[in-house]
Amino acid sequence: MGKNITKFLSLFIILFTATVVLSQSASEIPLKKTTSQSQQPQQQSETTSKNQQDEDETLEPIKIGGEVVLLNVLITDTKSRYVQGVVKEEFELYEDGKKQEISFFSKQNEPISLCIMIDASTSMIENGKLIEAIKATKALINNRNAKDEVCLMKFDDRTSLIQDFTSDSQLLNEQSQRIKPFGGTAMYDALTRGMTHTNKNSRQLRQAIVLISDGLDQHSRKTFSDVISVAQLTGIPCYIIGLYTPEERQTFALGQTKIKLDTGQMVDNPEIVLRNLAEETAGQAFFPSSEKELVPIALQISNELRSGYAVGYYPPSTSLDGKYHTISVLSKSKKYTVRARRGYISKLPE
Repeated sequence: MGKNITKFLSLFIILFTATVVLSQSASEIPLKKTTSQSQQPQQQSETTSKNQQDEDETLEPIKIGGEVVLLNVLITDTKSRYVQGVVKEEFELYEDGKKQEISFFSKQNEPISLCIMIDASTSMIENGKLIEAIKATKALINNRNAKDEVCLMKFDDRTSLIQDFTSDSQLLNEQSQRIKPFGGTAMYDALTRGMTHTNKNSRQLRQAIVLISDGLDQHSRKTFSDVISVAQLTGIPCYIIGLYTPEERQTFALGQTKIKLDTGQMVDNPEIVLRNLAEETAGQAFFPSSEKELVPIALQISNELRSGYAVGYYPPSTSLDGKYHTISVLSKSKKYTVRARRGYISKLPE
C-alpha cells in the first residue's frame, strides 16, 4: 500500500537515486489508549470500550498518482524451500491480466511491523492453549531483527490493545503476561481492527498480522466479507493459527461453508475462511493437531517474514477507479512457486 516518503525511501534508497514521492493512503479510527502514571512512557494500557468497538474503521484505498503498489513476494522451490538470490528479471507481474513493468525490487531484510493477536476467550484455558499461545508470542518477539516493532492485541468478544508498536523486547514480553481469558470469540472484529490499526500506526513499510485462535466466530459485528475488504485495502499479509479439536477438524473437512452449533447458530467454517484470507493476503493458515506445535509454527512464520522480496510497480492510470484489481506474479523460468497477494482496491480520483 502507499506509505509516506520516509518509509518508502528507507526500503529503496540503496537501489535507486531518484526521488519517489509517496503519501499516506490509509487511515483508521485508532484504538483509544490510556496510560497510568506508574507506567513507563512506552507502555500501552489495555483498552476495551464499547464505543471503541462501535466505531467504523475508515480506510483510504491505494492512491495511484505518483505511488507504487508494493508486494511482499515469497519464492519456493519444488521442495518448498525458500529461494534466495533471485534477480528481478526472474519475475513477471500482471494487473488484471496485463503485463506491468516492475519498477522496484529488493531482497527483504528490512524491518517489519508485526501485530500479534491472541484469542483470550475462556475456551483458551483448556489444555493450556493460552499458555502455549503466549509462549509462541514470546518466540515471535525474541526471534526478530532489532529494528522490527511489535504490537500486541488480545480479543474475546471485544478487541483490546495490550501494547502498541515498540521494539522493546522486555516490555513486550512483560505485557504478553497481561493477557487473561474472558468471554467469547469475535475474530472478524479483531482482524479488521488489527489490520487498520497496523496500517495507521506502524512505522515500518513492511507489515504482517499473526493471529492465534481456537474459536468459531460467534460474536463479531463484522462479516468475513468485511475482513477481505480491509485486507484488500491494506495489503497486510495475515498468518492465522487455528487451534481446533480433532472432532472439529473432522467437521470442517466436510467442506461445508457453514457449521451448525449445538445452539442452532450457523457460523462460517473457519478452516475455509481462514485459508481464503491467507491466500488473499499471501500469508499462511496453520491448523496444528496440538497446542504444543504453536512455538515451532511461530518460528516458521518468523523465518518466512525474512525470506521474501519486495516487488513494486506503478499501476496504469486506468486503475484510478476505486475498484478491485487482480495481481499475478509469476516465475519466468517456471522453476519456482511464487506467492503474493491476489490484488488491491484502488482510490477514486480526487
